[in-house]
Amino acid sequence: MSALISIDTKGIELLTKALSEMHRSALPNVVRTTLNDMAFVTKSEKLLKVTNQKFTIRSKNFFKANSGVNKATGYDVGKMVAEAGIHNSKMNSNSNAVKHLEQQETGGVVKERGFVAIKGARIGKSADKKVGKNNSLDKINNIVVSGRGKSRNKSKKQKYIRAAIVAGAGGYMLHNKTMFRIKSIKKRGKSKKIFIKSEALYHYNKSKTATVNRTAFMERSALLSVKHKDDFFYKAANFQIEKLKKKNKL
Repeated sequence: MSALISIDTKGIELLTKALSEMHRSALPNVVRTTLNDMAFVTKSEKLLKVTNQKFTIRSKNFFKANSGVNKATGYDVGKMVAEAGIHNSKMNSNSNAVKHLEQQETGGVVKERGFVAIKGARIGKSADKKVGKNNSLDKINNIVVSGRGKSRNKSKKQKYIRAAIVAGAGGYMLHNKTMFRIKSIKKRGKSKKIFIKSEALYHYNKSKTATVNRTAFMERSALLSVKHKDDFFYKAANFQIEKLKKKNKL
């Protein structure tokens, strides 16, 4: 997912003409630099500004780490395009989140993830924080599902107790569409009554769909940079002109 950035040099015809007359590569160099500067500003500044307005950011470096630039190349001004956009980085744990961002950009009806983290799984038990490392799904194995086997016809409480015992302290179970970590299992008193401490980490939605509103966050970020295209162009043009003057000792 990316935003294409291009410019129309017709709006600054006099400077364009002067560059063309100075050297055949002068104008292409300026246009290429302008496009690339706008793309990098889109990634490093405008994208962060827009996403801070549109999303709850749980990982401050998420967009910085998972965005990039494809630079404009060549000398054909009419075909030059620079791209700034979201891509999967080396951080494999973010691959699903990055994939879902495309749905945020365009909107529509989408299928939600199976497990959705809740406060218990997040750092500091805060809904505004990211999932703690020890609570990430790739580190959770052997989840016991309640209501299986002999406990199929038992009450919800009995299903919960049986699944917790099978999972054991430190284990995980899925009960009533919620994944729990079993913190402790103790028997007290003469009756050996069972006391279980657990912590809810994830809600589970097998095939739930949701309507996602179009945010166009990437498009908006690019437009913020394009608004200043003339400034980028003049800066690149002045640099190129001064460079040629020194080269030609003008």
